[in-house]
Amino acid sequence: MAYSPEITKAFFNQELRAWSEELLSRLDSRIQDLDAVDKGFLRKSLSYQLFQSSEFSGVFSLSFAEWGRFVDMGAGKGYLENKELSVAMLKELGRKKRRPKKWYSKTAYGQIDNLISRLSLGLSETAIHQIKTGLKS
Repeated sequence: MAYSPEITKAFFNQELRAWSEELLSRLDSRIQDLDAVDKGFLRKSLSYQLFQSSEFSGVFSLSFAEWGRFVDMGAGKGYLENKELSVAMLKELGRKKRRPKKWYSKTAYGQIDNLISRLSLGLSETAIHQIKTGLKS
């Protein structure tokens, strides 16, 4: 069996798509565990796109509501349900430090190693198979 760019390209596409679906599932699960104001909207805003740029390279683009990143980083002053707050209360809210809720960064960056492992294993198995086939003929 000779080297086939089509098989390699199909393998990359399949692995990247499977990894993307798994990542979205894990992110969705992490969002469900959040103590956030509108986690339903954040869950609905999760989406991804895949682009094939060459034989061995593809582009993965993840998108979600912008405020989800601020929740992840612990930035901002929080959510104000009561709009009729006094100046003193607003100053107090500004002093409170928000804690990061790592729903995105820990999950996404942790899954990158998983993708690398999957691609490495698949390519090495393909190479071994091609070498064995070449030795037999």
